[in-house]
Amino acid sequence: MKKLALIALSGLMLFSCAACGATTENSIGVDIPEGYTAEVGENMFWEPQDGVKDGYVEPNTRINIYNYCPSIIQTDDTTRYVWYCTNRYTKGFFPSGEGMDELGDNQITDYVGFRKGLLGKDGKWYWSPKSYVMGPARNDPYEGEANCDPNVIKGEFQYNGTRYGWLMAYLGANTRDGTMNHICFAVAHSAEGPWLKCEDINPVVKYEVPADATESHWYHWGYGQASMINVDKKSEVLMFYSAIRPMSDNGITATNPFGDSSDWPGTVTVAARYDLSNLNDIKLEFCSRIGVDGIKNTTGMMVGTITNGDYAYDGINKRLVALTEETVSVLDVSKDAVLGDVFKNYAYNVWAMSGISWKHVAAVQPEIKTVYPNRHNNGLVRDPYGWLVDAQKLDLAITGAPQNATNGVDHIWGYRILRKTVTLP
Repeated sequence: MKKLALIALSGLMLFSCAACGATTENSIGVDIPEGYTAEVGENMFWEPQDGVKDGYVEPNTRINIYNYCPSIIQTDDTTRYVWYCTNRYTKGFFPSGEGMDELGDNQITDYVGFRKGLLGKDGKWYWSPKSYVMGPARNDPYEGEANCDPNVIKGEFQYNGTRYGWLMAYLGANTRDGTMNHICFAVAHSAEGPWLKCEDINPVVKYEVPADATESHWYHWGYGQASMINVDKKSEVLMFYSAIRPMSDNGITATNPFGDSSDWPGTVTVAARYDLSNLNDIKLEFCSRIGVDGIKNTTGMMVGTITNGDYAYDGINKRLVALTEETVSVLDVSKDAVLGDVFKNYAYNVWAMSGISWKHVAAVQPEIKTVYPNRHNNGLVRDPYGWLVDAQKLDLAITGAPQNATNGVDHIWGYRILRKTVTLP
């Protein structure tokens, strides 16, 4: 699976959101089609074979299925869509990951799953059954083994002469050791698909081993975990993504934003702003490593680097919201002429002297510690352009994760997606 390390959590409890999960009557709710399933406690959705108990879902690890890394958009008061990483069913029970899936691939092969959410008249969110909207292309030199880490926005994008209204960034890889990850694009006319991979331009952000890499540079994770915000709600896009340093020049990322690479390898988050009006002629404005001043971990300690985050723009208060691996933080960008200028104009290592800092809001963690003691990949509930749905109540999703492998059963078979709500200051 193409992701970074699992992080055990402890931290602040979060606020609840009656409008997004209460059992009270809701006048704006809709009739729910057959086959949709209501959320249970903090569990958004799960596999049919899982067990539903008092207020939570207990994963059935014998089915060898994982769900993680959600991208969620809300198009109106009663409709949400989620894309996330999942795999296909395994032939038999192979607890340690050595089995084959129903298509003959390794059972740990990432696909992009999809569900539609509807707010019922009882005030609960209901989710459709899972469908698979994208998977690795066998023998592809860049994404033959995995498609994961999806992130979706609405906008105006042209590809091969056709205009599309939806864009997905996803991670593609052709390895099984967590290396050589790339960022790819897909387009669609509707949020519900079908999705067309942009094969003529993929990978859009391609990782290549730097020419000066030595044997000590043994782990080439690459680029991935993209999070996009449509700056002008048309084609100007600010994209955050995780990157191993140093960054190679691949034609789109034209400079190395990391400076001294003496502590390489390691992963950081960069921000890049693009003109994506014509995907066959992508124009990069800048690419910079972002500052992390003010971001804390769940114990309250400042962090030195962040990865695996999701980001949204609060247009009312002119600030960015970041959901990192551990916490929620906000950054005042009211002085930006164009969203993202703070990263373009201020190098990450001069933030402190420039008075620029994130502000800690909350830590996020699963509530049912006996089932999900840890948290993994995450995602914000955003509007179709990557902006906040509500400037005060922030809905988000995290991947609840069990303990590491026990009794021969790999912990990944317990990954399920949970919903939380944070009150923003």
